[in-house]
Amino acid sequence: MNGKGTLYEKIASDYVQAIKHGAYPLKSRLPSVRETAAFYQCNPLTVLKAYELLIQEGYIEAVSRSGYRVQSLEPPKSKLTQAIESLLEDYSGDDIIEEVKRQCGSK
Repeated sequence: MNGKGTLYEKIASDYVQAIKHGAYPLKSRLPSVRETAAFYQCNPLTVLKAYELLIQEGYIEAVSRSGYRVQSLEPPKSKLTQAIESLLEDYSGDDIIEEVKRQCGSK
């Protein structure tokens, strides 16, 4: 997220930056949807969309009757990254690159 685009993307980006810079430690509670909507002077549905984006990216989680809490200080690793890290435990980087080239038919 780069903070550009729609308002909900800006809100989400602002929270990502705040989380990364320690304003919201792990398991801390984010402001309520209404508080955030008042701060940004927007519709609460816009904030909900921002919070949903943060949930999808793995930064926060919705806690029933408690609001939203920081779940992770960094986005989760992609499945591809996890697979590569697993491969690197058993093979050298050069071996993996050569096999990828062979599988893709490139030189």
